[in-house]
Amino acid sequence: MSKKQIKEDLQGARDLIEKHGWRQGDLGTITEGFCILGALDYHLVVVEHDANVARGERVLQYLESFTGGDVVSWNDLEGRTKEDVLDLFDRAIESL
Repeated sequence: MSKKQIKEDLQGARDLIEKHGWRQGDLGTITEGFCILGALDYHLVVVEHDANVARGERVLQYLESFTGGDVVSWNDLEGRTKEDVLDLFDRAIESL
């Protein structure tokens, strides 16, 4: 997977959170907002029509280089904010 593809997938997931909201504790929906994993899943499967698990895993691994570990745990940490999540995406996108 190219850096360009990772960047596009990160941007797609970020845009979903920015537009529809952010949440913790579950994947989320268009009407409820998304966690990081839910936004990435929705972007890949619904928007891109690509259910390739390896593609999503590569994007998550890249994000984990910024979170220092599991993205789901980072997303769900008490006190985490939508702004923190958008900043994470911005830093990851800008580094590519």
